[in-house]
Amino acid sequence: MNALGPTLALARREVRGVFSRYRLVVFLVLWTGAAIVLNYNYLPDVTRSFAEFAGQARELLTIESMALLLGLCLAVPSIAAVSITAERDQETLDQLRLTLLTDRAILRGKAIASLAAAAAFIIAMMPVFAVAQFSVGLDNVQIIEVLVYVLVFTRMIVHIGLACSAFFRRALPALAVTYLSLAILTFALGFLALDGSPIIGLGGPSQSIRVLLPGGGPPVAVEEVLLSYLAPSVVLRTILRGAVPEWQIALMCLMPLLLSFVAVRVARWGLVRTSE
Repeated sequence: MNALGPTLALARREVRGVFSRYRLVVFLVLWTGAAIVLNYNYLPDVTRSFAEFAGQARELLTIESMALLLGLCLAVPSIAAVSITAERDQETLDQLRLTLLTDRAILRGKAIASLAAAAAFIIAMMPVFAVAQFSVGLDNVQIIEVLVYVLVFTRMIVHIGLACSAFFRRALPALAVTYLSLAILTFALGFLALDGSPIIGLGGPSQSIRVLLPGGGPPVAVEEVLLSYLAPSVVLRTILRGAVPEWQIALMCLMPLLLSFVAVRVARWGLVRTSE
C-alpha cells in the first residue's frame, strides 16, 4: 500500500490535468455526435432478407468499432505522447524521479491518466454500440469480443505514446512518431491485408512461405497471417464473421498486448536514457 500511494497521487494529478482540457471534452462530444449520425445512416434495412440484414448489422458494428478506434487514435496520443516530455519541459522529471516513485510507477501513473481519457471516450460511445445488441445476426459474445479487442488495442495506444514520450526529449517528434506508428498499425496494414494488395502473395505463390494453421485447411501465406492478426479492420471483421475458433480470436487480442509489453520496455529504457 505504501508503494501504491505515490502512484495513485501521481495518477490523480494527471487525471485532473487531462480532464481540465476543454479541447478533449469538445472532441469527445463532437466525435460521439458524428458516430451517432453515422449509426443512424447505416441502420440495417428491416425490409431485406435475414441474410442481408445480418450482413448489414455486422458491417454496422465494424464501422462503429473502427470509428471508436480512430477516435482513440486521434485523442489518446495527444495525452500519452506529451505526458513525459511535458515534465522535461517544466524541468520536473528529475524531481519526480527523486521521489518514492520508481520509473515503473511513474509510467503507470501517466498511463492511468491516458486510460481514464480513453475510458471516457469508450463509455460515451456505448449507446452507439447498444444499437448493435438488438440487431439480428449478432450475439452478445461477438459484441463482448469486439469490446475486449478495443480495450487491449487502447492499452497498446497508450503504451506506444508513453514509449515515444519517454524516448524523445521534445513533444513534437514524440507526437509525430506516435501518430505515424498508429497510422501504420491501423490503416496501412488494413490496406495491405486487402485481397489483391501487393504484399499478399508477394512474389507469387512459389515465393511465399506458407504455414498450416491448427484446425485444418489449406496452407496460408505467412505475410497474410501476420497482417490478419495485426490489422484492426481485418480482426474486427474476422470476429464478427464468427467463422474462427475462440483460440484464434484470443491470439488476435494477444498481439496488441505483446506490442504493449515491448512499448513499456522501450518507455522504461527511454526514461533512463534521456534523464542521463
